[in-house]
Amino acid sequence: VLSVEPLEVMRYWHFLRPDGWVVSSVTPYINIPDYPETDQVLDQLATFANCILVDAGHIAKAAGNLRAQNMVAVGAASSRLDFTEEQLLKYVEALFKRKGEKIVEVNQRAFRYGRAAGLFFRGLVDAGMPIPSALRLSQKIAPATFDPALAADWAESMGRDEGRLEAVLSADEDIACDQIPTGV
Repeated sequence: VLSVEPLEVMRYWHFLRPDGWVVSSVTPYINIPDYPETDQVLDQLATFANCILVDAGHIAKAAGNLRAQNMVAVGAASSRLDFTEEQLLKYVEALFKRKGEKIVEVNQRAFRYGRAAGLFFRGLVDAGMPIPSALRLSQKIAPATFDPALAADWAESMGRDEGRLEAVLSADEDIACDQIPTGV
């Protein structure tokens, strides 16, 4: 299930095979009066072992256009698809070419940021970080700096000490991915 809005996953999860994947933005689009609490929706998403969760709104804004959230989601899902990154970037170019070079660049950047964010998130989870913690940490990383190769180092640095993670999350601004804290 690929979703740009977290509640959509809950509407379609029953189509998943037992070994299926959920790739979703955690940025809610609250367009109904009885939209559940965001934390409840995110808690539900965290129950899927095979998931990639990204904050597409935050990442798309950093890429240059909040409307590029769909490309962030596609980028996050790209590691689970049978296409190379280069092939997908060419498709993004073809899709947006008629709208101009700037729009192509923004959408390709959103795709690349989304891909790196998704790989970073999975790297944290695969290194043993619980999904909710991996999501919270991922949301604190500056989108232009995501480096999936550093995910295991981040997971090790955070350890299982929730206080250490809270100290990182309390920073006023996003943190560059290569600024792994060693003595928080």
